[in-house]
Amino acid sequence: ESLPAASHMTGLQLEFRGVKLSYDNMYRKTHSSIGRSGYLYKYNNPNNFYGDFIQKASLSYDFAITNNLQSTTNLSNLWYYMDNNSSLGLTFLNKTDNVYLFSSSKDFLGEQIFTFSPSGKMEVITGITYQKSKNLPLTNYLNSPWDYKKNGLFSNYTPPYDSISGSFGFNPLTFHEISGFSQMYMLLNNWTIMGGIRIDRNSNYKLVYNPRIAIQRKISTVSSVFGSLGFAFKAPPATLAYQSIAFPAPQEPSLLTYQMIPNPNLMPEKFQASELGIRTLLLSKIHINLAIYYNEIRNLIMDRYIPANTLDLPGRYIETPFDSMLYRDNIKNSVSRLYGIQITGRWNNIIPSLKSDLELNLSFAQKSEKIPGITDIPELLGGFKLMPKHFGQIKFTLNPFDNLYINMESIWMSKWL
Repeated sequence: ESLPAASHMTGLQLEFRGVKLSYDNMYRKTHSSIGRSGYLYKYNNPNNFYGDFIQKASLSYDFAITNNLQSTTNLSNLWYYMDNNSSLGLTFLNKTDNVYLFSSSKDFLGEQIFTFSPSGKMEVITGITYQKSKNLPLTNYLNSPWDYKKNGLFSNYTPPYDSISGSFGFNPLTFHEISGFSQMYMLLNNWTIMGGIRIDRNSNYKLVYNPRIAIQRKISTVSSVFGSLGFAFKAPPATLAYQSIAFPAPQEPSLLTYQMIPNPNLMPEKFQASELGIRTLLLSKIHINLAIYYNEIRNLIMDRYIPANTLDLPGRYIETPFDSMLYRDNIKNSVSRLYGIQITGRWNNIIPSLKSDLELNLSFAQKSEKIPGITDIPELLGGFKLMPKHFGQIKFTLNPFDNLYINMESIWMSKWL
């Protein structure tokens, strides 16, 4: 009641002779202060909310060229924009109970995939995708709701120059990306091999190659060993790269206090994942899966500060000569590592008359980070990890009668912040 929320989704899907047409319309509304510090954001006004409109239309066509060759064509259009009455309640602005925000995007995606299966032991998938996006990342604080009927939803509109802030907080952009990929799956005696590569060319970044491979070897009738290695990248979303926050200085309302500035030169993070493991059957009843994994993220995106006197910021209120601005940047030679062990055991049909099963999952993880320039407080940084070192889950199920099923689960973990 005090923090209202609402959502809806309506959709339609039609299918005829390999052609599929679908349309979805979604809306979500929730209080904009949830998850934020009560020191900076107000909770006392139920009219402060974030509203999201999402519409998606897609068309796909599956066609068998030959008995061994299949073609799939996908087209989709994704349209997102915020409710223009979306607002935040700020404790540090006394003259108003809310400030308004707006964001929108429109994404077109085309994809052509071919699947070739020369035999039951081999399959090759290859394809190409093209995406074009028009974005208006989250604006700076606005004094009134965004009139998208007048101003537009996307990147064609440039707001009039403001005498204090100029065009700060308005960062429309358009980009496109073309990608190609190929993957092969093959069974060869006791070997199962899957490998592939993906190539991406984004108009904002250089060409990127990401290979991956996975191999499984059957060593007995009940046991097999496996391993995998894969690479990927995570491009920063526009709202992260162009986050802009400035507001009238309480001491001098005709000037601006800048808190965060955009960084259009933000680059993708690089990701690597590897795994080794074994699967086996014990006593003809207990299935065991043991895996050792190692994940790595490089070129980390983190918060940094830059001296304000090196920037051309219109109407900036100078509190001290040593003011600095927060922005997000890639940390060169930085790396975040996560490694650990996962064990899954399943004992089927323990008591045949009750059709009972027991499953146990255990995970032990350790995280380490190397961030050049941040070496004086490693213990403090190490404490803020959203991941426990140990996680476990046990599940016991019974199905004694056709119309009675019982499931009991217990989850535990070590302490974490």
